[in-house]
Amino acid sequence: MAALLIVKKMYFLKSDFNGELMSLDHLRHLIASRTAKIGLVTPDYTCLLLARAFQAIGFRVITFEIDLEGAMFPRSRGGQHSPEQSQSSWLNTADFEVVTDLQRLSDLDVILIAIPYRLTASRMVDLMAITQVATKVSLGIRSGQLVVLTGCSPPGTTRAIVLPHLGIRLKPGADFSLANSPNFENGLNPPTHRVVGGFDADSLELASLLFEQIHTPVKRVSSLEAAEVCSAVGGVTRVVNAAIANELRMICDRMDVDVREILDACKPPEFLRLMPSIEDCDPAAIVFAWGVRRYGISARLVELANELNSGILAFILEKVTNSLNDAGKSLRNSKILVLGIEKTLDRAIELMGTLMKKGAVVTYNDSYLAELPKLPDRADLSMSSTPLSSEFLQLQDCVLITAKQPTCDYSFIVANSQLVVDTQDATREVTNNREKIVRI
Repeated sequence: MAALLIVKKMYFLKSDFNGELMSLDHLRHLIASRTAKIGLVTPDYTCLLLARAFQAIGFRVITFEIDLEGAMFPRSRGGQHSPEQSQSSWLNTADFEVVTDLQRLSDLDVILIAIPYRLTASRMVDLMAITQVATKVSLGIRSGQLVVLTGCSPPGTTRAIVLPHLGIRLKPGADFSLANSPNFENGLNPPTHRVVGGFDADSLELASLLFEQIHTPVKRVSSLEAAEVCSAVGGVTRVVNAAIANELRMICDRMDVDVREILDACKPPEFLRLMPSIEDCDPAAIVFAWGVRRYGISARLVELANELNSGILAFILEKVTNSLNDAGKSLRNSKILVLGIEKTLDRAIELMGTLMKKGAVVTYNDSYLAELPKLPDRADLSMSSTPLSSEFLQLQDCVLITAKQPTCDYSFIVANSQLVVDTQDATREVTNNREKIVRI
């Protein structure tokens, strides 16, 4: 009887490669001592920064690249990049490998999966990429591991879609631990803590212990679904607040009133400082509104905000067209440089595609995206970032600023451009040649 009790307390998961029994206590020890091997599957930029944090305190980190058909990954919010955060400075170090062999998943103690998603042309979530990742990971995982889903995922994804694939050979909770920890943002400010939800109590404990190594504090929530909803809070907050700002901006534009003058004069709450841009249709909010439908619920306010924000592309397109008309030019055959697209990639691609359909000759420049990803439904959008030079800028009929880039010299850009349409107030500090700037 005593021996039986000892076995129950150890929560045996499996025999490791040395034939020794690996218990939850052993995995706890590996994490607490920072000797656990961590792998990241399909990491996005935010997840790579997470890997960097683990690596910095001694964990061995491996990144697994999976070839997914047309999948696009959640991206960090804009403005977070800097030269110091360049991947080239740390991706290829001895403690950070980039591999494609999924059989090496069995060598790990912890697997972090950045949930990939892709939005269809009708703004629905394409689950193909999520299913692909779950299927491929299931072939490489073994007993005794902790699997944590990060990033943005529709509510219910972990339990209803990912878990059935991971559990084909192994039983969650008994053979492996499963948790969800979104790359949490509260919508306006930098994240102050890490949210963690687990499949069971042991999974929650292990995942919390993992993130406590780099995040203080860790906020534990009661379930996988609770963590998934947390992943959408930032996006939902942004789109609802941005909808107010967008509507105010379009009303002021119709009244021929400068919305920035209004905001500077009345000093409204911080959220009204959000300016309308293609960024404001936050994919996290779209994913959330789509995901809750499986529970028979409609996120009506979020859907309404998404609908209002989606009109900002048409608003920007109208302003570009009118600005060209005022200069005696038509949109057709005009050369348009889109400046800054990486942090708003989905929407930027949609805007560029619309401009091209209307006959414009479109190029782009982005310091962080050398080449557009190949998308199966947008084969016409195959181009690379064009370096900025005075000669190139002078040839453009319009420079459309869709995102701020810290590496850009906006005084230089304005001085050498014929027309600059600024959706981000990036040219606020430019003092010369302001007659060339149209702020929207």
